[in-house]
Amino acid sequence: MTASSRSAFAKVSGLLAVLCTAPFVAGCAQVPDALGEQGFTAPAQGKAGGTTAGARPDRFGFHGTPTTTERRTASKNTNLSWHGGKIVAAAKVYNFYWGNAFAGAESSERARYDGFLSAMDGSWDFVKPLNQYGISPVTFLGSSVFPFNPSASETDEHLRATLTWAIRNGYAPWPDASTIYQVFMPQGTDLAHGNERMCKNFCGYHGSYDDSNINEGLSIRYVALPRPDCGGCVYAQTTTDRETVISSHELSETVTDADVNNHRLGWYDDPDNQEIGDICSSAPKSTIKGYLVQAEWSNADKACVGPHDPSPDFAVGVNPPALTIARGTSASIQAWAGIIGGYPGTPTLTVTAPAGITVSAPESLPAGISQTLTLQVDEGLGPATYSVVLAASDGTLSHSEVLSVQVTAPQLRTLLQDGAESGLGDWQVVAQGGEPWRIEASAAACSGANRFRSNPAPGYSDNTQSYLISAPLDLGTATQVTLTYAWKAQTESNYDFFSVLVTTDGGANWDRLQDFSGTSPGFPAWAPLAALDLSAFAGHGAVQIAFGLESDGSVGGWGVALDDLELDVR
Repeated sequence: MTASSRSAFAKVSGLLAVLCTAPFVAGCAQVPDALGEQGFTAPAQGKAGGTTAGARPDRFGFHGTPTTTERRTASKNTNLSWHGGKIVAAAKVYNFYWGNAFAGAESSERARYDGFLSAMDGSWDFVKPLNQYGISPVTFLGSSVFPFNPSASETDEHLRATLTWAIRNGYAPWPDASTIYQVFMPQGTDLAHGNERMCKNFCGYHGSYDDSNINEGLSIRYVALPRPDCGGCVYAQTTTDRETVISSHELSETVTDADVNNHRLGWYDDPDNQEIGDICSSAPKSTIKGYLVQAEWSNADKACVGPHDPSPDFAVGVNPPALTIARGTSASIQAWAGIIGGYPGTPTLTVTAPAGITVSAPESLPAGISQTLTLQVDEGLGPATYSVVLAASDGTLSHSEVLSVQVTAPQLRTLLQDGAESGLGDWQVVAQGGEPWRIEASAAACSGANRFRSNPAPGYSDNTQSYLISAPLDLGTATQVTLTYAWKAQTESNYDFFSVLVTTDGGANWDRLQDFSGTSPGFPAWAPLAALDLSAFAGHGAVQIAFGLESDGSVGGWGVALDDLELDVR
C-alpha cells in the first residue's frame, strides 16, 4: 500500500469510526474489506423529513415526477396560487453523486448532468416561465462524487441521513437558505419513498427536512434522482435526456415550492392538487442549449410553457450609448450586431442623423464584430441634445438603437496671455534696421507697470524693420482661434506700418493679417481692444504670431505700444 493509499484508507476508516461511535446509531455496518464495495450504513435521522409544526396534511406530503404511464394535464381550473410558504428565488444547485460508479462507468453521465447545470447557470431563458413567481436564474455550485455505494434498495430516510453525513464530513458544501442538493443515484439502485417506489410511482422527487446537526431552523432542500433506465420513466430515448427532463421538473418545483413535504406550501395548484411541474409532465418537451427539459405551468399564459433557446436574431449595440461633442469637432463610437440564438448573418445598417451631424458608417454590421462610426458636428450647429438612429435589418428581422448626442459650444482655452510683466520670455526679437522691440516700464501701460514697445522715445528710425515674434503655438485641436491685444500707434500715414503676421512653417512664409498706418483712435490714449480671427490657422501644430514696425527712408513717428496680449482657442 502506498503512502497516499494509507492516507486515504485512514481518512475513510476514521469517518466510518465516527459513524459507529455516534450515540444515536442503533447498529453499524462492518468496515468492508474492499472500500467502496459495500458502502456504509448512515445514522437513522429520526425527525428528519417528518411532520413539523406548520406542515400540510399528508395529501400534500409527497409529489414526485410522475411516471410516463401516469398522465397529468392541466384542467380548466388549473391555477397556481401562493400559500405563504418559501420559494428559492436565486437557487444555488449542487450535484451530489452517490457512488463510485460516477467516477467510473457512469462518469460520462456525471459530465452530462454537470454540463446541464453549467449551461443553466445565470440563464434567464431557463427560468423565463418561472420569473412570474419571483424566480431568478440558478447558480451552479459544482459537484462531488460520494465514494460510498448505496445499497440495491434505498429509502428516502437513508438518503437524507447520507446527505446530512456527507455535508458534515466535507463531501458536500454547507448549505444556506438558497442551496439545493441534487442527489444522483447509480444504475442498479432502487429507491423508495414510504410505500411508493421509483419507476412504479415516481421517477424523481424533491423535499426538505430540518436537521439540527446542520443548522437549527434551516431546512435542507434536495432533489432525489434515481437512474431513469426503467419502462416507467421513458420521457426521452436516452437515459441522460430523461434525467435532465426530470431534473428540470424537480428543480422548478423546488424553487417555487421549497418545503412541500415539510412546512407551508409555496406556489401550488389546489384545484388539481399539483405543483408547477406535475401539471405539465405530459406536455411536449423542449430543448435549451442542447439539453432536453420539461415545460412548466404559466399562470400568465394559462398554458405549459417550455424554456427554449431563443430564435436566431440580433440586437443593435452602441458604445457609448450617449456622446457629448463640441460643435466643429468629431468623435467615434462602436456599434455591433449582438448575436442571439446563434444568429449568423450580416444586417444592413442605415444611420439617420439630424442636419449638422454627419456620420461616417459602414454599410453593414457583421454579427458579433464591432464597427467604428465617426460623427462630425458642424460649427454652426446650435448647442442641444440630438438623436442619431442606427437601424439594422436582415430580411424580416429589424432592430434599432438610438444614440444620444449632446452638442456643446467648444470650451474656451487660453494658449497665450502676456502683459509684459515678466520680460520678453519666449518672445523672439528680430530687427533688420532700426531699434528692436523691448519691454518698457511706463506709468502709461494699459495694465500693470510694463508694456511692449517698438522703439525708444521720442520716435522710431528711418528704414526700420523690427519684429516681436511668439514661440510656436499648438492649434492642432482648435477649431476657433481669437487674438486680442491692447494697442496704440502713430506712424507716417500711408508709408510706415504697424503689422500683424502669422506663419505656420517656421517663418518661411508669412500671412499678413493687418497693416495699420497713421494714428490710432484716441491717441495718445489706448485704442479700443483689437480682436483678430485666426481660425484659418486652426489645425496647425506650430503657429507663430509676429508684431512688426516697418518704415521707409524718411519721416517717422512715435511708433507702437502693445499690452495684454491673449490668444484664446475653442
